[in-house]
Amino acid sequence: MALGVVGMYLLLAVELTSLAMKRLPRRCWRWIHLTSFGSFWLATIHGVTAGTDISNRAMQLAYVAVGGVVLFLTLVRVLTDKRTSAARRQRAPVVQP
Repeated sequence: MALGVVGMYLLLAVELTSLAMKRLPRRCWRWIHLTSFGSFWLATIHGVTAGTDISNRAMQLAYVAVGGVVLFLTLVRVLTDKRTSAARRQRAPVVQP
């Protein structure tokens, strides 16, 4: 049960910082928004362990499908971000004094 509560607090922090995005430093906002991944997994674990619908085959399929999609897209984002950063560094103009 506690995992669901922690996940909800993380989701609340993400939402509140979204509303105050223009007033927060970009780096702070980004770190807080990275907690949304943790919030998702905490809510998923909460649903699997404390939910009454886990015996339903459709819910089991939904948990596996949604978890798989989030995991896949997270991996794509992480791998794409590294490649993009390396490409930007290579194309960055060299400033000569």
